[in-house]
Amino acid sequence: MATRRLVKEGVFYMKIGIFDSGIGGLNILEYAMKQPELQCEYIFYADIDNVPYSYKTTREIENYVTTAVDTMISMGAELVVLACNTATSVTINKLRNDYNIPIVGMEPAIKPALECLDSSKDLVLVAATPVTLKLEKFNILLDKLDGRKNIIFCPLPKLVEFAEKGCFETDEVLEYIKEKLNGLEIERIQSIVLGCTHFSYFKPAFNELFNNRISFFDGIVGTINQLKKQARICCEKKSVVTFVESGRKISDLRILYYMDLMKKIERISRC
Repeated sequence: MATRRLVKEGVFYMKIGIFDSGIGGLNILEYAMKQPELQCEYIFYADIDNVPYSYKTTREIENYVTTAVDTMISMGAELVVLACNTATSVTINKLRNDYNIPIVGMEPAIKPALECLDSSKDLVLVAATPVTLKLEKFNILLDKLDGRKNIIFCPLPKLVEFAEKGCFETDEVLEYIKEKLNGLEIERIQSIVLGCTHFSYFKPAFNELFNNRISFFDGIVGTINQLKKQARICCEKKSVVTFVESGRKISDLRILYYMDLMKKIERISRC
C-alpha cells in the first residue's frame, strides 16, 4: 500500500509520478486529473532526451526508466505510473521487484477490443511499437486471450517521432499510416488497439483513413482504474503538476506547451 501524507485529520494527500518516454503519457495525466478521487500532486516525467524508445535496446530502456523512477522518488513520489506501453513491457517486473512503492503499468486493451467484435470474421488491429510487439510479456497476453486469429499487428514507430514534433494530422502522417496499412485486410478491421500512448494523438488521422467507422481501445481507463485501487486518495485539494524533462524541471514556456497538449488530448478524446 502506498505511503500517505496526512494533510489534516481524515484527509490523505500523496504525490504520484507519471512517466513516459515523451508526451504520450499526458493522456494518463489528463484523464487522472479529471477524477475526483485522484486529486493530488503529480510529477510528470517526459524522457525527451531519449525518445523514441522504439529503437532502443531493453538494457537501455531499463536504465532510462530506472533513472526516471529514482528521480521521481527523490522528488517525493509515493506511487509511479508507467504511462508507456514499451517501458511497461520491458521494465515493470523488475521495478516491482526493486522498489517498495506501487508501480502501475499500461497494457494494450486487446481483451475489450476482441469482446466487442461483431463477428468471427472481424479483425482487431493492434498498433504499437516494434519493441512492445516482440516482447514476451505481450505474447503471453495474446496466448491468454486466445484471439490471435482475429488480430493483426501494425508496428508504427514513426508515429512517436511525429507526435514529439507536434505533427498530428499532416499529409506526411496520413501517408505513413496508409503505407503501413497497405496489404492488410482493411475492410475487416473493426477496431484499433492503440498500444502506445503517443498514438492517441492520431485518432483523427485513423478516422480519416477508416471513414470514421472504427472504434478505439487504448488501455487508459484500465490504467486509471488500477491507479484508483492503489492510491486510495481522499482529499479536497485540486491537483497540481510538476513537469520534468529527463531529470530537469522546465521553463514556464514549456509548461504552457504541455498544458496546450492536454487541451488537445481532451478534444481528441471525443473521437
